[in-house]
Amino acid sequence: MSDNWIVVIPEDPHFVPDEALQERAVAYLRSIAPKADEVAVRVLDGVQFVDCGSSFESVACPACGKEMAIGAWQDWMDEDYGGNGIALKARVMPCCGVSLTLHNLKYNCAQGFRRFELSAMNPGIGELSDEQREQFEHMLGCSVRLIYRHI
Repeated sequence: MSDNWIVVIPEDPHFVPDEALQERAVAYLRSIAPKADEVAVRVLDGVQFVDCGSSFESVACPACGKEMAIGAWQDWMDEDYGGNGIALKARVMPCCGVSLTLHNLKYNCAQGFRRFELSAMNPGIGELSDEQREQFEHMLGCSVRLIYRHI
């Protein structure tokens, strides 16, 4: 049996909303996914990667669209990882020379880096609407990235 998650993370990987904002967002997620097996908040000491599970397809440069070799991406991940998380160092893309961090790459399907996440396991609702995304942004006080994880 497989599981699915909706994971909401701030677009700024270092941002952690205060507890009152977190509680409002949890209540909202429970209201739109009442059949979820679990709704949870995680606050990490350092920045960590959140993936899309088996939906991972490719990584590309958002500036020129050229696909990045997975081996090179994994090397960058290894180089950025330290004792307290991932450093997200700016790197020059070999394809077009633009400077980006791992978080800024174009992931197909969406993935990202965060210290804060809000998630619902087996939410039973499909993808969130633009209005629901905007509601999370309003409640959390930041732009958000939505990640749909399938394992």
